[in-house]
Amino acid sequence: MKQEAVGVVALALSEQLERFSVDVNRNSKGVPRGVQIRFELLWQQRRGRAMAKGYSRDLRARAVALVEDGESRREAARLLGLGASTAIRWLERWATTGSVAALPGTGHSRSPLEAHRQWLLDLVAAEPDLTLEEIRVRLKSEKRLKTGTTSVWRFYERHDITFKKNSARRRTGSS
Repeated sequence: MKQEAVGVVALALSEQLERFSVDVNRNSKGVPRGVQIRFELLWQQRRGRAMAKGYSRDLRARAVALVEDGESRREAARLLGLGASTAIRWLERWATTGSVAALPGTGHSRSPLEAHRQWLLDLVAAEPDLTLEEIRVRLKSEKRLKTGTTSVWRFYERHDITFKKNSARRRTGSS
């Protein structure tokens, strides 16, 4: 009896819900241009192709002005199309520092392999057949630097050094 009632309620709710295709967010038909751009930016950010952009100082100042005019922080966020936590953080910053400016970024991370740049470049020049794993083991034994194979690969990629086989090193075919 109880399961039947739950099933009837679920059926009634499913009939009321609007049906969307699986790729509704990727489909540009009927979706406003601004929303399409936000979906595209999110898609790029999730794949590491685009950095998130900071909000303008003007938008931050408008959020502060709305709250000072009597709106709640959450209502100001809703009106400006922001997340509630974003508006709350901005207004806490305004209350403590008197500024709505964004905090400075941290900058790019620095690779610990850059300190051993010349050694790594000379190593590959002297022994071009080394694998990334062999280079990693040598770093650990000779330089006392524990690192991952991917970090070694990224270092050489930054310096335009590849480990692809060339035609001179290929084995001869069967006779």
